[in-house]
Amino acid sequence: MNVILDAQPQGRARTWSANLALYALIAGAFSPGSAWATFDYASHLGGLEDDLIASVTVAPNGDRVFCGNAESSGLATPGAFQSAPAGKSDLIVGRYAAEDKSLVWLSYFGGAGVEQCGAIALDSAGNIVFAGRTASPDFPTLNADDATYAGGGSTIPTFEGDAFVAKITGDGTSVLFSTFLGGVDQDISDPRRHAGREIVRSIAIDDNDRIVVVGDTSAPDFPATRVLGDGECGLDGFADVPALFVGDQFVVRYQPDGSQDFAVCISGDNRETSREVIVDEEGLLYVIGATASTNYPTTLPGIGTANADIRALDAVVTVLDAEATQILRSVQVGGSQSDGVSNAAFNDQGQLVVQGISNSLDFPTTANAWQTESGQSVFESRTFDVVVFSLSPELDELLFSTYVGGPESEEGASMALDGDQPVLQMTTSSPDLPTINAIQSEKSADMNGFYPFASTGAIAFEPYRNFATSTLSYGFVAAGPGATTVYTYTNAVQDFALSVTLPGVSDPRDLDVGDINSDGLDDIVVGNYEAQNVLYLGTSSGQFSPPIVFGDPQTKTTGIALPEPGCIVEFVEEAANFAHRYTGEFDNPLPFNGLATASRDVANATENNDAYTAEISAPDEVTLYRGCFESGVNPVADVMTFPGGDLIDVVVGFIGDDSEFDLAIADRNGGVKVVMNALPDGLSSSVITFDTPPLNALEIVDGSGIVTAHDNSYRYYRLSSPTTFELDTEQIVSTSADVIYYDRLFSDGDIYAGVNGEIARGQVVANADDLYFIRLNADLSDATYATYFGGPGEEFTSFGVAVAASDQYVFSGSTRSAGFPVSGDAQQPVNAGKRDAVFIELDVGAGDIDTDGDGVLDADDNCTLAPNFDQIDSDADGFGNACDGDLNNDNIVNFGDLGIFRVAFFGNPGADNWNPDADFNGDGNVGFIDLGLLRTFFFAPPGPAGVID
Repeated sequence: MNVILDAQPQGRARTWSANLALYALIAGAFSPGSAWATFDYASHLGGLEDDLIASVTVAPNGDRVFCGNAESSGLATPGAFQSAPAGKSDLIVGRYAAEDKSLVWLSYFGGAGVEQCGAIALDSAGNIVFAGRTASPDFPTLNADDATYAGGGSTIPTFEGDAFVAKITGDGTSVLFSTFLGGVDQDISDPRRHAGREIVRSIAIDDNDRIVVVGDTSAPDFPATRVLGDGECGLDGFADVPALFVGDQFVVRYQPDGSQDFAVCISGDNRETSREVIVDEEGLLYVIGATASTNYPTTLPGIGTANADIRALDAVVTVLDAEATQILRSVQVGGSQSDGVSNAAFNDQGQLVVQGISNSLDFPTTANAWQTESGQSVFESRTFDVVVFSLSPELDELLFSTYVGGPESEEGASMALDGDQPVLQMTTSSPDLPTINAIQSEKSADMNGFYPFASTGAIAFEPYRNFATSTLSYGFVAAGPGATTVYTYTNAVQDFALSVTLPGVSDPRDLDVGDINSDGLDDIVVGNYEAQNVLYLGTSSGQFSPPIVFGDPQTKTTGIALPEPGCIVEFVEEAANFAHRYTGEFDNPLPFNGLATASRDVANATENNDAYTAEISAPDEVTLYRGCFESGVNPVADVMTFPGGDLIDVVVGFIGDDSEFDLAIADRNGGVKVVMNALPDGLSSSVITFDTPPLNALEIVDGSGIVTAHDNSYRYYRLSSPTTFELDTEQIVSTSADVIYYDRLFSDGDIYAGVNGEIARGQVVANADDLYFIRLNADLSDATYATYFGGPGEEFTSFGVAVAASDQYVFSGSTRSAGFPVSGDAQQPVNAGKRDAVFIELDVGAGDIDTDGDGVLDADDNCTLAPNFDQIDSDADGFGNACDGDLNNDNIVNFGDLGIFRVAFFGNPGADNWNPDADFNGDGNVGFIDLGLLRTFFFAPPGPAGVID
């Protein structure tokens, strides 16, 4: 459960109507797994590497058909037409049975490069059509309209190559056709332009089984048969605009055998992108996407604020005739910043419903929308809300429109329609979205569970006492009695391998890593407790010289630090501390200060070229030192005491984003203590305390928060406000730890902890995403279901949602969580690697909802959120008295209604001032209870009522 520590909760960025706020309050009280909403199925699908399901659809027999991307081998089923990946990341295509969820078949599909699935669809014969992008010249083609790989793009595989379209039989045994689609201009050398990059993002199959695909191209020689608009296909965009903001829309149609009918480019003077295509009953082509152009070929006045930023997009809906020869109508929709779309569909009323994302604070919404204002309080270029809107058949009127989002970011959304009701899936890092009869009522943690990193065989000594970071990028150092071990990166995805065990260490209590001799290589110094200290000079990345022994063998080193090049500070138990100088050999040690301490731990950092070292100099005392003086004078900068404390760990780092070093201290008797802006300002008398003892260790997660190790758990305290010290906390896993280390080399870094002689590993992802599912009413004014869904790591959606049957939905995505929630019949119950694909199926049972528990189902209830057992509606307006403070029937509760209520106050059926409409609780009297209810109704419309909605 998220809690705010040492601060008041932040204000809500959005504006909810009063009845919606009440709805969220009531819905949030439901326990997970309510009787009417069931978690039917969830399972991993993946191997040792990163895997993803990108698109899913439901076959007529109920089977689920999907396509995605896989880096893992070993996923294919026997008899697959491609049994193993041919490159770094191949497509996967497969099918699993509706009844028992067994994997019917799965095959790889790809070449030596990288492939990306964009969409999947089924034709009338059950054949599977899928499309996307390939960077493989040897991509498997058959009966191809274009068998030649044009290439292009950048050297980054994700942004390289051609689009492709393929069709296979429904049993996965045969390829019917597979073709490239793309162009490249070899004359453009600017790598930012990504010339020749294509991808298919959506597929529609018409009544004649013709295949229509839409996507994006940045190829000036894209093989277009026609260009609509005033731009030049593939050439549009300004010279200073990054490559991702260059491109045009394409619309291409193929016959069932794969032969091409036309390839049309829609072009303005800047970037265009296509995300969805729909073929209506008349054969008209609806192309839904986004544009940043000032001259996009629209035919209707824009809806919303015109876009002023050349890098920003507006949503755009364009209708072509059946042969794509002309634009019949087209309209832009958006706010003043970027607005994009992901999905669109026609509802049962013939209205076009579009779902997208927006970081505009002024995206056009309609009255009584589910959320009329953005969840963001201020504009953030990388933070988006989901938006849903519907247009009239002529595209000239915005019928309904709403935001769906919180103060963090919502992304990767996808939508399907259950009749008239939009069903949305998204990833969210916002912790306060409304939930309604949820499977999971709150966002899960931001840190995955720890799992073994090194086996007992590799680590054959007692629990670890310390870790140290690297100033370069090769890895980290771990110390324990009897050995010091260096771990180095094996690749760019944060995998480590045991590199070398450094000799000469008997009882290490502390260690540090730095460049002691200014040669650009990391050096390691280990403070021995029962012997002299040891220095290892770096000879290359991850390789070290033989041990260099220094120091007095009679002293007992309790802490060690490298505050600056050439200087090693040794903190000694019950003796004066020492400063050692190394310039090829060690000079005679100088007393570092006149203090005799029993150091528990030390931490050091450099601020404005000044070196600082923080030491736990006594069980209740922290001393801050500045510099490493050759003269041996006392460099004490500040001292701070904590009466009654038992301080055992100290760390320096950036908790917030103010670029000032902060100090965090672990106190076994008093929790975590934080001194903000400790360097160079010195230790402040203002100390922030949180958490509960006992504590064993802690680490600062740069710019994100603090991780703590306890006797029985790890905890991650996430910084919820970058400017004031407000934290959210999550309990992570029930395992004790001796020390803990955060890898600062990546923004989403790994956490390592010493546990029972082994190293356990987890990952911290600041504001990690959960999945979030919501089903809105057709008019977008309300929702009938909303839930979070996720594990303790990070989840991703992938534009994969399908309606299996009314009230039954299939979702796809991926997870990095070691504890992602799965069902008891999951085909793969645990995460097999870094990122697994996931399938989720929910049955939300709309027909059985009784939100307020009054025995009347919502569909028949005249007050769905307030118990109204007798369904009293004294003014017969359809809204029960229990939710109707609108006494003058002007559809808003305000001071006019208060005036009527004042006249009726203390009335009863025998009094002259009796007004039954003012008896909201139905007890035969108008009294203080009714007054209290009126206050909750204020500035809101009556209802909601299922009989009206």
